[in-house]
Amino acid sequence: ASQPSKVCHVLVLRREHFWILPVIDSSSGQPLSVAALEAALQHICDQSDAAPSVAEGASSPVSLAALTTADRDTWADARSKLEEHSAVNATNLAAINDALFQVCLDAKVVGDDLEATVRNALCGDNTVAPRWFDKSTSMMVTQDGVPMYSFEHSWGD
Repeated sequence: ASQPSKVCHVLVLRREHFWILPVIDSSSGQPLSVAALEAALQHICDQSDAAPSVAEGASSPVSLAALTTADRDTWADARSKLEEHSAVNATNLAAINDALFQVCLDAKVVGDDLEATVRNALCGDNTVAPRWFDKSTSMMVTQDGVPMYSFEHSWGD
């Protein structure tokens, strides 16, 4: 894991795609501008939406993020196997783990349906609204602009 003072990125999830987004300029130590962040988030949406779906044609369309819903031992075993499989996996999982928090740009419309909004905030959806449940803080926005915020509470219990 990186030193907390060195972490300067967030995890962004869009459809089945994972992105690491720097939010602090590494040379100046200053936060990126709102315009730069907006442009980066739009780029992430555009690229993710244009990419073929991982789930298309799959017999079991499950996002990698779904592994974080398993019981702790099962997820720890799967994570170890992924890390042992390749250095790229290990590096990517470390970047996800070190992210300040996750931003979920959901390709899902919930409208004014409160139940759909709550279900989406708490559970997400494997292909259009994945969640990495190991991140303690999540900011989510649906396709129709409904904002949601979630955090893992055990640290404060």
